[in-house]
Amino acid sequence: MKFLVLALGLALAGTAAADIPAPMRFSAARGGNFGAPVAADEYFYLFTGSTITVWQRGANGTLVLAGDTRTAPLPNGITSLQRQGDYLYASFGRYSASGVAVFSIAERTHPLLLNTFDYSDNPYRGPLQILVVGTELYLFDRETGLYSSSLSNPAQLQFSPLGMRQWVDERFDIDGDRLYNSGMTNNAVLGAWDIADPRAPVSLGFANFPCCDLMGMRMRGNYAYSFGKVFSVLDVSLPSSPAVVAQLPAAGWGGFFSALLPHHAWSVQTDTINVIDIANPLQPQFRGSHAFSAPLLEMVERVGDSVFIAERSNRLRRLAADQPESPSVTSESWLPASAAPWAVAVRGERVLVIEREGIGVLDRASLDRQGFQQIVSNGYAQGGIDMAVDGDRAYVMHQAAGFSVIDISNPDQIETLGTWSGPMNALAARNGVVYASYTDGSQSPYHFLSAIDMNNPAAPVVRARIPLSPASRMAVRGNRLFVVPRSGIIGEEIKLVDISNPAALVPIGTYTGCGVVDVAADKRGNLAFLACIDKLDIVDFSDPAHPVLLHSRPASSPVSAVALRGNRLYFFQDGKLVELDVSNPAQPEWISERDTAGISHFHVGSDARLYSLAAGINVDALDQLFQDGLEP
Repeated sequence: MKFLVLALGLALAGTAAADIPAPMRFSAARGGNFGAPVAADEYFYLFTGSTITVWQRGANGTLVLAGDTRTAPLPNGITSLQRQGDYLYASFGRYSASGVAVFSIAERTHPLLLNTFDYSDNPYRGPLQILVVGTELYLFDRETGLYSSSLSNPAQLQFSPLGMRQWVDERFDIDGDRLYNSGMTNNAVLGAWDIADPRAPVSLGFANFPCCDLMGMRMRGNYAYSFGKVFSVLDVSLPSSPAVVAQLPAAGWGGFFSALLPHHAWSVQTDTINVIDIANPLQPQFRGSHAFSAPLLEMVERVGDSVFIAERSNRLRRLAADQPESPSVTSESWLPASAAPWAVAVRGERVLVIEREGIGVLDRASLDRQGFQQIVSNGYAQGGIDMAVDGDRAYVMHQAAGFSVIDISNPDQIETLGTWSGPMNALAARNGVVYASYTDGSQSPYHFLSAIDMNNPAAPVVRARIPLSPASRMAVRGNRLFVVPRSGIIGEEIKLVDISNPAALVPIGTYTGCGVVDVAADKRGNLAFLACIDKLDIVDFSDPAHPVLLHSRPASSPVSAVALRGNRLYFFQDGKLVELDVSNPAQPEWISERDTAGISHFHVGSDARLYSLAAGINVDALDQLFQDGLEP
């Protein structure tokens, strides 16, 4: 019988060897930074990351997600959105990977990408905002100036420079034939242009003055309304000499998020909406404060009779603007995925996302947001900037200092089990031991690597500590810990530490000549793939004291992230997610690639999906051939 079993095993091994994993298949892009919505009929369009979401308003004011562009994302994050007729226009990207996209919304719930258009051959571009000005589309680029395209053929754009560049980068508004710019870059600045002829804007002047918080300014007619520690009304009929004509006492304002309604203004704070009657701009009247909880406030925008309030927790609420003195929420929803993910982990049918303010909980299949949970550490609610998962525990590194131990056995109801305090740079975990790169200013040298036993989170024990330069990332493979240096400078060493005995950490190897920013390795830590600032290096660490470079792939820009699954390597380079077959690591073979926004981090999920943190979360399906976990 044992010979039959052996023969069958060999046959299966031969079959597996003959099979070739299929290339990655893009599934969806969801989440990312969001911005001001636009409306068409009963639909609202709000961008998140590199995609557009469609929200339908019901008769009772509720919002329902009715569509999105998750399967056709733009190549980079959207920065601004405008609508004209049956078309949406979206500025996107940064540097050479930027432009303006045109979508048809003839079918309201299915924005259809028609084309993308460049507007400059300058590689240093930064599209800030777009605005529809009559029959023209304005594009403001923070690096290269103002551009305009006729909308006479709304699906075909052709931009030409208008030469204007004297502005601050915060906000543009249009009122009638005037274009206003306000903000706080270098100083408090208010500028205006006559745009009666959109192809020939005429400057009406700039003013620098200390009276107001111009980051929170709204414009209407000849008046500007400044929301900050003091509510101010300015007469801007002569933009070069604006004059404060009214103010309300400073008590209770404190923020610059705002909405301008027909005869009222709302000053929105994290716990209050202050209502001001501005029917007579020269005599504004305070109408009261209304309790409102938005601790992670990020956006307040009015569209018609709706005021949208969004938070960094991805909570989106609609308030009715037709009852200005009684603000009321008519709808509460979750924007998809995460606005700013730092790390992810797959747990059953959930994806946990580490964010600056807490942990987002997503449905694994759709990346729909299911909830948000803050982490309470040392009596304070905190978020995270990195995470290491070990069994049913997640170790979440905080931005301020230290890390928390989180029980994630039930991802819908996480529980904090313990904390560790102290300034940290990076962490990794295995078998209940956390390996922490941290700085201790009271010691010399200042930088250390510690092995902290967290099997009893209420009573952590430092098992070992050795001097080691600060890390930006770390990865455990087998009994080896790869330590990526924080500097990312060419010539800086990536270090290899033996952690077979957590009580006796032993540095066993280094590799120089590569400004490392990320690392992936096989399960035993013998073969490492190094994402460097100017190349991808494949290094044999079988003899860690004498690493051998097997292959180097040059790059014109930093390789910012790398991941390994089986004999497939995934990395981000020059605006593309690239897949290589590394069965022969000395001669890797190209398999596939696709355009994508800049990727900061990968996670290979237990669900055979590659999660890329890029202007939100992108997902690629991977071949199931390696699902048995027997890959190298």
